[in-house]
Amino acid sequence: MTFYQDCGVSAGDRVLTLFKTSVDAYLSWLGLGWLGAIEVPTNPDLKGALLEHVVRDAEPALIVLDDDCLTSVISMLQGSDLAVPLAVQDRRQLPALGEEAVVHERPTYQPSADGGLAAEPVPRTINPWDTTMILYTSGTTGPPKGVVVNWGQFTEHGNSIFPEGSVDETDSYYCPLSVFHVSARTPLQLMANVGGRVVIHPRFSVSQFWTHIHEFGCTSTLLMGAMALFLWRQEPSAVELNSPLRNVLMAPLIPQASQMEERFGFRVCSLFGMTELANPLATGWDRVDDKSCGTVRGGHECRLVDSNDCPVPDGEVGELVVRHDEPWKLATEYWKNPTATASALRNQWFHTGDLMIRNSSGDYYYSDRLKDSIRRRGENISSFELEREVASHPSVFAAAAVGVQAEDGDQDVRVFVILKDAEPTPEPATLIEYLRGVVPSYMVPKYLDVVEEFPLTPSGKIRKADLKILAVTADTWDSSAGAYCSGISQEVLNR
Repeated sequence: MTFYQDCGVSAGDRVLTLFKTSVDAYLSWLGLGWLGAIEVPTNPDLKGALLEHVVRDAEPALIVLDDDCLTSVISMLQGSDLAVPLAVQDRRQLPALGEEAVVHERPTYQPSADGGLAAEPVPRTINPWDTTMILYTSGTTGPPKGVVVNWGQFTEHGNSIFPEGSVDETDSYYCPLSVFHVSARTPLQLMANVGGRVVIHPRFSVSQFWTHIHEFGCTSTLLMGAMALFLWRQEPSAVELNSPLRNVLMAPLIPQASQMEERFGFRVCSLFGMTELANPLATGWDRVDDKSCGTVRGGHECRLVDSNDCPVPDGEVGELVVRHDEPWKLATEYWKNPTATASALRNQWFHTGDLMIRNSSGDYYYSDRLKDSIRRRGENISSFELEREVASHPSVFAAAAVGVQAEDGDQDVRVFVILKDAEPTPEPATLIEYLRGVVPSYMVPKYLDVVEEFPLTPSGKIRKADLKILAVTADTWDSSAGAYCSGISQEVLNR
């Protein structure tokens, strides 16, 4: 706080941070909040044009960074017309930036003897409509947009992680998540409310997970779908037994969620949320199955609508739209992007871009992203559901499904898979035959590609737009021909 005051930061200023997950990162955010300034937490792995876009769009008064980010930040600044003051741990590591550059040396966190922090009263009222941070989305379909998160929305996020009464002052929340995501910030809100603690770690590690849970007595955590799957696929070991972990938020649920409860001895709940809104759907601990996103949480109103925003009946796919009965429970806007704001909030509902199905009991089931759904032979295909079935094969590590243009004007299904390091390696024909046994015929992919990795956004989401334009090669399996492709024009696929 005092450091930021010395740097000239004041209420309303935006400060872009490039931090690995650390105590410093959290204290920086709280110090900025104390001043009424706005943090722009940014992926420290960004570089070049991706980093320049965020800096140019956010127009920060200051950039605060870990030393690991020095090279990429300096390179970006020197290659642009941007001139932003920097705050670093050790300015001696900086190359010459020119006489006009302003560099501050920032302090590092030094715990007191009892591990606590001296607190000063906040010199102003913090209102629900005040902005706490601007978080940039992954930009899977275009340049990242800045989501303006207000304190009212953030508080709603934190309060909804677990069903009410699930944690108290004896609990410890394990948080190995990237600090530039809202999911890494909300545990602090949750545990501060009850007097518990948060144990942070720079990254999720399958090999260290259970060791950390035991070492720090962690009772609660968030497991994103991939994290849960990694843990499930580990060989059983003694370290996973008799752990203190009892509360797990799993989002999204994986098909083995109930089996994980039995194997690891914890309970699982799930919810649906996103950067733009706190969690409108939640299962509670008594979830109905291992697929539902839950039912509508109190205070929220949800609908599934068609392309004209008209409600669809139960059992049919529609886009989830949301609103709250109190103000300042959703993101304020997209930063400097009134067109995107108006589109997302049209007809007085926030449009999530997610397709779901609601059953007669009020449970919501995820179907797909609106822009990722595939239509083949008159049938709508959920890429999410197809990917889940592909990944159920014991030799498949991960899968991504996309629709590509077919010669008849419809779409064909193309699936990319990453295989596990195991023997024997299955042939594409074997994978296709497996899928014929678990999905309808119209969902069986025409094209199958085995790849080493997927193109990812800075936050780790698959860039499906990049996959859709990849050329079919001699290594692409054509299931309709029962052979590898040859002589197929990419022009046909892109038509």
